[in-house]
Amino acid sequence: MAHLASYALPAIIALTSVGAFIMCLLVLRFGASPLEEDPDEASRRLVWARVGYGVAAICFAVVALLAVIALPGRRAGSAPAPGGQATAALEAKLEEQARELERLRETLSRL
Repeated sequence: MAHLASYALPAIIALTSVGAFIMCLLVLRFGASPLEEDPDEASRRLVWARVGYGVAAICFAVVALLAVIALPGRRAGSAPAPGGQATAALEAKLEEQARELERLRETLSRL
C-alpha cells in the first residue's frame, strides 16, 4: 500500500477533475432540466446522461477510496520513526533539563 500512497494525491486531483468535467459537459450538452422532445432524442439523451453520470460516479468513488485508503498511509509513513541516536540525544536533553529544573528549585527554596 505504501507504493500507492505516492501516487494517491495526483490521482485524486486527476480523477476529480475528470468527474467534474464530465458533469459540466452533461449540463452544457443536455441542460439542467429535461426538455420536451421526440422519443428517439429523449432516449438517446437518457442513455448519454446515464453513461456520463455513471462514469463521473466511478471517478468520485475511486477518489473516495484513494482518500480513505492511501492518504492515511502516506501521512503515517512520512515521519521517520524515532530510534538510535535520535532517542539517545532526546534523553540526554531531557536529563539536562531535569538537572536545570532541580537547580532552579534549589535556588528558589533558598530565597
